[in-house]
Amino acid sequence: METSTTDNISGKRWRYEVLGGIMMLALGIIYGWSNFVVPIQQEMGWGSDQLALVYSVTTSMHCVGSLFGGWLAKRTGGRKVLVGGMIIMCLGFVLASTATVIPVMIAGYGFLVGAGAGMSYNALLGIIIPWFPDKKGFASGVLFMCFGFCSMLFGTYAVPLISSFGWRGAFRIVGIGYAAVVIICAMFIHPVTEKDVLPAPVSLGAAKETKIEPLNVTGWNMIKRPSFITFFLWGAFMCSCGLLMIGHASPIAQEVGFSAASAAILTGVLTGFNGLGRVIFGQLCDKKGNSLVMAIGSGCFIIGSLMLYISISQSNLILMVAAFVIMGFAYGSITPTTTSVMAGFYGMEFYALNVGIANINVFPASFGGPYVSGILVQNSGSYASTAIFVCALGVLALILSRFVRKP
Repeated sequence: METSTTDNISGKRWRYEVLGGIMMLALGIIYGWSNFVVPIQQEMGWGSDQLALVYSVTTSMHCVGSLFGGWLAKRTGGRKVLVGGMIIMCLGFVLASTATVIPVMIAGYGFLVGAGAGMSYNALLGIIIPWFPDKKGFASGVLFMCFGFCSMLFGTYAVPLISSFGWRGAFRIVGIGYAAVVIICAMFIHPVTEKDVLPAPVSLGAAKETKIEPLNVTGWNMIKRPSFITFFLWGAFMCSCGLLMIGHASPIAQEVGFSAASAAILTGVLTGFNGLGRVIFGQLCDKKGNSLVMAIGSGCFIIGSLMLYISISQSNLILMVAAFVIMGFAYGSITPTTTSVMAGFYGMEFYALNVGIANINVFPASFGGPYVSGILVQNSGSYASTAIFVCALGVLALILSRFVRKP
């Protein structure tokens, strides 16, 4: 059998990484939800708790779609799942653009956009990451950075787009345009085959930590392990904080005094530093291990939430910007840690499926974060209660992070 040399593979895999980054920039559009909240609320009169429920369903269905996409990719191929997910996401945006009642918005943006984006997200990771056995943390970190940067990019034109076409027109433009970008790029990437000679794997930072689980473990055998359960709970608390902030970023900023345009940009700052954090934490996972990354991420949420509380109480715009930067950075610790733990603890044979299982923690986080925050602000009239809630979740995550290494 004719094989490719490592030198020939190098250029190919970095081209795939670039294309993967472009696709992640499109897939991250679900993080742009908060830019639509105020315009929808002004037209429809829906409450904060109702709109928070939409985003909670979106993120939970992203988790379900990711799990299903990982399972389906093993049977039909990653590219088919990638394209299929984009078609579903596009249909979701179009349906949501017709919504006059909450159930239709939930069905369109919540179920279809969330599930479609989740399917494509996991399928894309399953195609790209195996090309980098020697740089899993860095390669995944770059992809995750692009996923986070989508909202920053979208924030620069969200307000004029919505002003020109309304939130309904913006939904249709985004859904069709972003799906087209991903589908076109998907035509130029391919999964690893037996002919491809890849660089030798390197030991992940996790290998330096105390006892490592056996490789190539999946399904029931993985979820029974205390190391996985503890990590799952850590991820659930951290995701609650991150999803909460992203889902309510624009209204939080406007409460303190930012204009709608400035709030959209600030939302992008939050997700942009989330993306930057994914790259930095991905490299840190490779070099120092998961435990340190988990502790730093948890601590940043605690510090950022305290700064957020003070900024809301004192209407301090500068302090709020700093809080968004720190908490966006903290949220960036979750995904590279997940990919590192899934690869380092449980191997690459069932990697896509295992990542999907680990990402189920987004399901309870979707309701334990954005939706609970919507209820809190609906009852209190201020996002100061949300800041306290994030701080409590951060403390719980920090405690759990100390036990993930133990079998």
